[in-house]
Amino acid sequence: MSPIIAERNIGQNVPHHRRSDAQVGVPSGGIMADGMPRVAAIPANFPPGGYYCIQPPIITVQLAENAWLQDNECIDGISAQEHGLSAVVQASSSLRLRRAVQQIAHYFHRELQYDFLQYCAVEDGRDVDHRAYLWTDDYPYDDKGSLEVLGACCFRLRDYKEVGERYALQWVWIHPYKRRGGFLKKAWPYFEKRFPGFVVETPLSPAMRKFLVYNTSYNDLLISVGAPPLLDSDTPSGRSNSSPLPNPK
Repeated sequence: MSPIIAERNIGQNVPHHRRSDAQVGVPSGGIMADGMPRVAAIPANFPPGGYYCIQPPIITVQLAENAWLQDNECIDGISAQEHGLSAVVQASSSLRLRRAVQQIAHYFHRELQYDFLQYCAVEDGRDVDHRAYLWTDDYPYDDKGSLEVLGACCFRLRDYKEVGERYALQWVWIHPYKRRGGFLKKAWPYFEKRFPGFVVETPLSPAMRKFLVYNTSYNDLLISVGAPPLLDSDTPSGRSNSSPLPNPK
């Protein structure tokens, strides 16, 4: 069972047509990002290397530590950093942190072959409530405190007709070399404290479904709101048991 997967958690499956990244996932608008025009900030976030290259973004120990000054690092004795999370990223975070999340979102987008990005470093201020999280290597690789980013995930605040307003985990991506390392399992108790009753948006891969069934109490939440519990695989009829909650309003 693989708890760490490249997971697509919202929207419809759209075949990838090898369009350039410049053609997809770029919201319209013209704002400034840390003094950089939006039209310049977006290309600056494209991953380095060719289409099949995975090169971890780089942040620093200082950036990671300072990120927690803007959010709740410890809730009811549950520390985010002690649960493996290196940094929290939000709309007001450093552009370098937001770029790191977008670069991971690019790898997610390429691996899952969808035509739009799940995260843009410059989002026109439309979602100030979102929270993304970064996983990094344990130790800096130079005397500048540089850390390689190994994965990211993102929560957004949603409003469901049946269950009201609550956060939703939209996507998770971990570097292939670090999957099956228990990153998500370790962070889960913090996420449950930080976002009580959060939803995991669909569709779910088989690996993510198994993770939720066997490593979390997510089925208890679904049952409590009148939704069918998740199975650890597709139903015998061939219909995927992956949409327990309706789409947000």
